[in-house]
Amino acid sequence: MNYLKSTMDYAGYLGTLWGDELMPHMYVNYLKLLYGGQIIKKCIPGGGLFYDFEYPGDAIASIRTLQRDEWADEANKGLVYNINILNELQRVFG
Repeated sequence: MNYLKSTMDYAGYLGTLWGDELMPHMYVNYLKLLYGGQIIKKCIPGGGLFYDFEYPGDAIASIRTLQRDEWADEANKGLVYNINILNELQRVFG
Protein backbone atom coordinates (compact mmCIF):
# COMPACT_ATOMS: atom_id res chain seq x y z
CA MET A 1 0.00 0.00 0.00
CA ASN A 2 1.23 3.49 -0.81
CA TYR A 3 0.97 6.15 1.84
CA LEU A 4 1.26 9.87 1.34
CA LYS A 5 4.64 11.19 2.44
CA SER A 6 2.95 14.00 4.37
CA THR A 7 0.85 11.48 6.31
CA MET A 8 3.88 9.36 7.13
CA ASP A 9 5.76 12.50 8.24
CA TYR A 10 2.95 13.43 10.64
CA ALA A 11 2.55 9.88 11.92
CA GLY A 12 6.30 9.73 12.51
CA TYR A 13 6.24 12.99 14.42
CA LEU A 14 3.27 11.90 16.54
CA GLY A 15 5.20 8.73 17.36
CA THR A 16 7.82 10.87 19.12
CA LEU A 17 5.22 12.32 21.51
CA TRP A 18 3.79 10.75 24.62
CA GLY A 19 0.82 11.27 26.92
CA ASP A 20 -0.24 14.89 27.32
CA GLU A 21 2.11 15.94 24.51
CA LEU A 22 -0.49 14.49 22.12
CA MET A 23 -3.36 16.62 23.45
CA PRO A 24 -2.76 19.65 21.18
CA HIS A 25 -2.86 17.32 18.18
CA MET A 26 -6.08 15.70 19.35
CA TYR A 27 -7.53 19.18 19.80
CA VAL A 28 -6.46 20.35 16.32
CA ASN A 29 -7.65 17.21 14.57
CA TYR A 30 -11.04 17.03 16.26
CA LEU A 31 -11.73 20.69 15.53
CA LYS A 32 -10.52 20.18 11.97
CA LEU A 33 -13.14 17.46 11.54
CA LEU A 34 -15.86 19.46 13.23
CA TYR A 35 -15.22 22.84 11.57
CA GLY A 36 -13.27 22.16 8.40
CA GLY A 37 -15.18 18.99 7.73
CA GLN A 38 -18.37 20.96 7.25
CA ILE A 39 -16.70 22.77 4.34
CA ILE A 40 -14.91 19.71 2.96
CA LYS A 41 -17.99 17.48 2.93
CA LYS A 42 -19.64 19.78 0.39
CA CYS A 43 -16.71 19.29 -2.00
CA ILE A 44 -16.18 15.54 -1.99
CA PRO A 45 -18.05 12.67 -3.61
CA GLY A 46 -20.45 10.66 -1.48
CA GLY A 47 -21.80 13.52 0.57
CA GLY A 48 -18.98 13.46 3.14
CA LEU A 49 -20.75 11.25 5.66
CA PHE A 50 -17.46 10.98 7.57
CA TYR A 51 -17.97 14.62 8.56
CA ASP A 52 -21.54 14.25 9.87
CA PHE A 53 -21.86 14.68 13.62
CA GLU A 54 -25.09 14.35 15.56
CA TYR A 55 -24.31 17.15 18.02
CA PRO A 56 -21.34 19.12 16.66
CA GLY A 57 -21.92 22.09 18.97
CA ASP A 58 -21.73 19.87 22.04
CA ALA A 59 -18.58 18.19 20.75
CA ILE A 60 -16.91 21.54 20.06
CA ALA A 61 -17.83 22.85 23.52
CA SER A 62 -16.48 19.68 25.14
CA ILE A 63 -13.19 19.84 23.25
CA ARG A 64 -12.75 23.53 24.04
CA THR A 65 -12.88 22.76 27.78
CA LEU A 66 -9.60 20.89 27.32
CA GLN A 67 -7.84 23.73 25.49
CA ARG A 68 -4.67 25.13 27.07
CA ASP A 69 -2.78 28.26 26.02
CA GLU A 70 0.52 26.44 26.38
CA TRP A 71 -0.52 24.14 23.50
CA ALA A 72 -0.20 26.94 20.94
CA ASP A 73 3.21 26.01 19.51
CA GLU A 74 2.42 22.31 19.31
CA ALA A 75 -1.06 22.94 17.90
CA ASN A 76 0.52 25.10 15.20
CA LYS A 77 2.82 22.20 14.30
CA GLY A 78 -0.27 20.02 13.95
CA LEU A 79 -1.89 22.59 11.68
CA VAL A 80 1.21 22.70 9.46
CA TYR A 81 1.21 18.90 9.17
CA ASN A 82 -2.50 18.95 8.29
CA ILE A 83 -1.98 21.64 5.66
CA ASN A 84 0.81 19.56 4.14
CA ILE A 85 -1.49 16.52 4.01
CA LEU A 86 -4.27 18.49 2.33
CA ASN A 87 -1.84 20.02 -0.18
CA GLU A 88 -0.47 16.60 -1.05
CA LEU A 89 -3.97 15.17 -1.41
CA GLN A 90 -4.80 17.98 -3.81
CA ARG A 91 -1.64 17.33 -5.87
CA VAL A 92 -2.31 13.59 -6.03
CA PHE A 93 -6.08 13.59 -6.54
CA GLY A 94 -6.91 17.14 -7.55
